[in-house]
Amino acid sequence: MLHHPTYDKLNKLRLFGMARALHDQGSLDLDHLGFEERLGLLVDREATERDGRQLALRLLRAKLKPNTVAEDTDYRHARGLDKPLFQRLLAGQWLSEKQNVLLTGPTGVGKTWLACALAHQACRQGYSAYYVRLPRLLDELSIGRADSRYTKLLKQLARIDALVIDDWGLAVLDDVHRRDLLEVLDDRHSARSTIVTSQLLRARPRKSCNALNSFMRSPSTRTPLLSASSGFPSMHNRDVFVSRVGKTGGHHVCKVLRISTENR
Repeated sequence: MLHHPTYDKLNKLRLFGMARALHDQGSLDLDHLGFEERLGLLVDREATERDGRQLALRLLRAKLKPNTVAEDTDYRHARGLDKPLFQRLLAGQWLSEKQNVLLTGPTGVGKTWLACALAHQACRQGYSAYYVRLPRLLDELSIGRADSRYTKLLKQLARIDALVIDDWGLAVLDDVHRRDLLEVLDDRHSARSTIVTSQLLRARPRKSCNALNSFMRSPSTRTPLLSASSGFPSMHNRDVFVSRVGKTGGHHVCKVLRISTENR
């Protein structure tokens, strides 16, 4: 048996999962298994450990809020989260179709937690994710412009599969910040998915999108800088899901629905 030389060579080739599996097989009675079956066990162990390391790296880079795992979603909470639709979002089809998610509502109803849970699930499915508050994102872009990293930052943001932008609309944007945000969203249009959370709550989903578009308008010209063809979130964009969280009759309600161009 040449287990020891093979073990060393596997480690030298950085096949650590296969090396550990080979070591474990030495203490098991696997004589009933053929060569291909035992080799398959080694390969499965290597693939599993590599997937685990890659997931850990994606989660580290995503900088999500801690303890935001989809399995911990409380559907019994009085906010009335639509379980079937939220589970469809967790399935990830919206990511493969380059769709976007918009979560609106007052403080404390769980918008950030739900957004990070969706991003965490995206990391599990092999997508990259990144969480950032809008004020921090704008600060990073301003600093990047000063130290010549602006273009590099935009390229990095454009490559992220699921970008979570939290606290949209807390403060009025100046012209520079509006242009920065437009650059980020225009690069992602129809290419990547974006999750936005905002307190710009409106009674109807269509008005929620209008409120977010109004946030991007120049106060001097009132001209929207975010168009239906190049930006997000536009009420004409069929690829936007809206989660509206508010209070009705003293109870929290959360409705998730798809925005379309149909009249409401």
